[in-house]
Amino acid sequence: MLKEIGALWVDHVAVTTGSFEETSRHFLAMPGARTLRGPGWNNSQKVHFLFVTFGGDLCIEVLGLPENGDSPIAAHVDGGGGAYHLCYAVADLDMSLKAARSVGARVIVEPRADDAYDGRRVAFLMHPAHGLFELVEAYGSFAPRTSLPELPAATAPAKPSVNDDLAADLESAFRKIFTKGLPEARDSWRIGEVETWDSLGHMRLVMEVERRFDVSIPSANLSRLRSFDDFLSFLSQQD
Repeated sequence: MLKEIGALWVDHVAVTTGSFEETSRHFLAMPGARTLRGPGWNNSQKVHFLFVTFGGDLCIEVLGLPENGDSPIAAHVDGGGGAYHLCYAVADLDMSLKAARSVGARVIVEPRADDAYDGRRVAFLMHPAHGLFELVEAYGSFAPRTSLPELPAATAPAKPSVNDDLAADLESAFRKIFTKGLPEARDSWRIGEVETWDSLGHMRLVMEVERRFDVSIPSANLSRLRSFDDFLSFLSQQD
């Protein structure tokens, strides 16, 4: 079946959890673990997500249940969570779906743009010999979105023009996550200068900012949010 649908590689193994932060912390504590994408909120799938890679040989996608429990993964989490599905990258999603149907697979979720993949489409299928699995468009097989808000260049950051209330609310979010080790000057609130701003701290901060300001931060921007000013600039551009 995998040959027929044109599977190029295993993109990731997905696991579900009702304790997103704890599960993510456990994976990130493993030797060689590093964040590939995320953490973030996938509005199209109604899940928190974090991609963790281990030396490039394995990628785990941690899928977290939102607080209100409204998510396609809710039943799986209620059943104990854990390993959920394999995802395969394909060059032509439409052709792969046609081939999958011809070898006995049933499409569970039709192709749609996915927030965790910056607009690349995904689809979910069920096969008698493979169970639930996901297909995602490989890089190079899609037209990237151009509407993502741009952040200031790292070499010449622009000072955002924002109101004091926004800055104060963001400061409150930072102080909630980083309860110690924040320098006195907000200009110094950046990765490398805040002692507890590691992978786990970044995940907590992103989740708190998304919750507090009711925004979804595109995964393409996550690696560029490296300071208080970066977050402030991003938020100032939201409607």
